[in-house]
Amino acid sequence: MSIRPSLYRVITIKKENRTADFRLAATSIDFFEDILCPTVSCTIQIANSGGAIKSDSTGKYVSLYEGMKIRKGEEVELFIQSNSATNQDLDYATRRSLYVNDITELIRDDRSEFFKLHLFSKEAYMNEMVFLEKKYGESTRISDHVENIISESFQSSIESDIDPTSVNYGFWGSQMKPFEAIMKLASKANSEGSITSETGNSSAGFFFYQTRRGFAFKSIDNLVAQSVHVPKYVYTEYNGSPVDFKPRGDLTSLDYKINHFVINQAGSLAEDLRKGVIASARRFFDPVSFNVTVDNIFSQENYGIIPTLGEPLNEETPKLGNIDLSKFPTKIITETFDKGTANPKVSTKNNLDPTLYSSQRKMRYNSLFAQSVSIQVPLNTNLHAGDLIECVFASIGDSELTEPDRTQISGIYMIKELCHHYDPRTSYTSMMLTRDTYGERQK
Repeated sequence: MSIRPSLYRVITIKKENRTADFRLAATSIDFFEDILCPTVSCTIQIANSGGAIKSDSTGKYVSLYEGMKIRKGEEVELFIQSNSATNQDLDYATRRSLYVNDITELIRDDRSEFFKLHLFSKEAYMNEMVFLEKKYGESTRISDHVENIISESFQSSIESDIDPTSVNYGFWGSQMKPFEAIMKLASKANSEGSITSETGNSSAGFFFYQTRRGFAFKSIDNLVAQSVHVPKYVYTEYNGSPVDFKPRGDLTSLDYKINHFVINQAGSLAEDLRKGVIASARRFFDPVSFNVTVDNIFSQENYGIIPTLGEPLNEETPKLGNIDLSKFPTKIITETFDKGTANPKVSTKNNLDPTLYSSQRKMRYNSLFAQSVSIQVPLNTNLHAGDLIECVFASIGDSELTEPDRTQISGIYMIKELCHHYDPRTSYTSMMLTRDTYGERQK
């Protein structure tokens, strides 16, 4: 990890039988990952003065935009060499490439041009060319459907990390695009082992996204409960020379120093009430019997023990003054039992019971984004969207030696989105972090 500049080894654009190297014109590069986005993306800021490409028609040297006749869909190969021994190369040249999606902010005069290239992975475009038209059997797990859709829709060697799910579910493709179908499956999925017959508890909610490693179909429970080594980043006002630096407290290296941070939100009670995160009522309609199943209160107490990034979810019951908010449902969730929709014959069997996921996913998705912090750190290309990191922020006090704030903003966060930034002067990683509860996670 380091803030030193990274070396541009390959930045080329291909169109038909022409290839242009525009490393000298790339003033900055930003590479993005996001757990809410099924594809990676990249932007390249171009500043081009003078002739860069020889025109086929006139033989004169013209600008990159004009000479390559950039429209959309051009292949871009990108290879940025890591700036330290611990970082990884950003490699979209060896096995796979990125492709132009859009050109924006174009400014031109008779001597120079400035514009921004927006790039997506190949899978983003392949998704728009595929329609799901077959039946996906009701005796198959959701995770197996996801694996099948990815392998049939994207004819490439891209890797997939798919968490197993616990229930079977059938559906018709209905001309859905692959990303659309997988996103719908993610909202209905329960992680393997989360449904227990003894207690009836279940936890729901998955994310489908893409990183440099490939596709990920990951349960919120498994993401939150990751037991791998979690890197620790520390915010400090120390601005001394790296040569003179000595480890102090939680900060063992300047590579793990938080340069800047902003607390975006620390939880909104009004939003939680509006979305029914604390307590909800459920109404499920049975189209066979015409009966309505009623659960007047379904609160956090019904979820049992689920993994969190801080204190246990039920450690402190939310209150408004002396009012216990878990006793007052603030949203009514309605749904129809899915019976017979995946079977060409008459069937009254539940395709997927909404009591296993409807309230649970709403609580899980919304609570995970309750707190949000944006930070900037030295470039660390080992980090990916969905990973966990620990952040240490100092308490505010009147003593010379401040202790970390262990109960409020310090703790373990999930990387919701990240951006690896490269320019001729520096390299750094910016992240938006989220978490569900306050304090430190219990060991």
